[in-house]
Amino acid sequence: MMKQADLGLQPQCILLLALSFASWLAFSFPSSAEDRGFDSLIEIEAELENFPPPSENTLPWPTPQHQETYVPDAPSVAEEQSESEPPRDPQPVAEESVDQFELGLVGEALYSHSPGVFQNHLSPILALRFAPDIIFFSKINFIDGGVDRHPGGSSPQGEILLESAFLEWSLGSSQRSSAWAPRKAQRRNQQDLGEGLEQRFLIGLQLLPMGLVNPTSEPNSYLSVQPPETETFIIPQRWSEMGVLYTANHGEWLSYRVGVFNSLDSSRLRPDSYLLRGTQGGRAKAKDLSGLVGLQIGSQSFRLGGSYLYGHTGHGLDGLGFSPLHLYEVNFSAHWGSLLHLSGLFTEARLSQATAIEILNNTSTFGLRATGFYVQAAVDLLYNNGSVALPLFVRLERYNLHQEVAPGETPDPRLNRQNITYGLNWQPRPQLTFKLDYQDRRNRLEQEPGVFSLGLSFVY
Repeated sequence: MMKQADLGLQPQCILLLALSFASWLAFSFPSSAEDRGFDSLIEIEAELENFPPPSENTLPWPTPQHQETYVPDAPSVAEEQSESEPPRDPQPVAEESVDQFELGLVGEALYSHSPGVFQNHLSPILALRFAPDIIFFSKINFIDGGVDRHPGGSSPQGEILLESAFLEWSLGSSQRSSAWAPRKAQRRNQQDLGEGLEQRFLIGLQLLPMGLVNPTSEPNSYLSVQPPETETFIIPQRWSEMGVLYTANHGEWLSYRVGVFNSLDSSRLRPDSYLLRGTQGGRAKAKDLSGLVGLQIGSQSFRLGGSYLYGHTGHGLDGLGFSPLHLYEVNFSAHWGSLLHLSGLFTEARLSQATAIEILNNTSTFGLRATGFYVQAAVDLLYNNGSVALPLFVRLERYNLHQEVAPGETPDPRLNRQNITYGLNWQPRPQLTFKLDYQDRRNRLEQEPGVFSLGLSFVY
């Protein structure tokens, strides 16, 4: 009888083959306006925007309805009609409907020498347009080989997660396919959006638009092999929840958003990961909800933004009460052409029922308040070298998950941390990135071993 541990190798091998095949694809096709690669989910949206109207054939081959049929030359209508006959009106032609969709793929393979960990991540993406103003998006994450990659008798090591599944409805814009415009504003080398008002409703499972990483949560949204820990523990990484979001763009300079989502779950929280484990995703408790507001101002060269979330996290559990959460962040991003890029973020979270969370989850001291920030500078060593980029970067990050604790309890100095990351990216194509970095890690108690990491990521 085959053991369960033997079966666990198959998904990993498949993922490695998929990553290798995708890398071969990125090198095998030239980078041009005809390139079919996607820089992110934003690229998929932009590709859909260029689709012809539904009455045109969008397939790369002629369908029976669109095949041209040879017809011998015939007399024109004017020649066929006699001078005494009144002109005949042309017969109406029924419009044809063609579904429009795009498939994408996001993947990454990561290695860290301490503690010697290899990780892989593969995410298929589907974008389907029902009408010019109604689009459906979905994204599934296969992490570390999925749920079956584990020895017999042990708990699963990987995950299969539905990250996004929502309808996007655009309204109030004079532009066709206006649903794409707010995300196009985040694209590299974009064109001006103009001065029109663009509005969208997003309904379903979606990433919460907080911070610099989580709005897309794709590996090309950060330069390091791993995302900043401030946007991992305080603002949870890959934070998606069920909800409704309204966004509006007033030209290029102003955008804002308002949304209601299901809230985090306090029964899952742990002191060393703070809010990360509290995310619920698609199958979620919904007795308590969260409200979110956000604002962004500026141009392509400089942007300043921020967001605030408030919600109850108790979900009716005994002893927790409402367990309110306050979470806010402010961020900036500045570009000097493609040569220099500066960015940074500050965030703070407050949970007033920290003592009740400790008792419920049987944990050590949980922070009443956590704060964190990071600043990053990057220089492209191949400035103005077409589609090839070689950014060199450094990032200083500090965060404290025990910024404030309940009276009578002692903060853990190991949760007051500083990380300095030095790294280099090589992007032979905009969709393909090779990463390497070294992280100097320390806490208030001791110097930790440095971490050297390698990464390969692609967005197709």
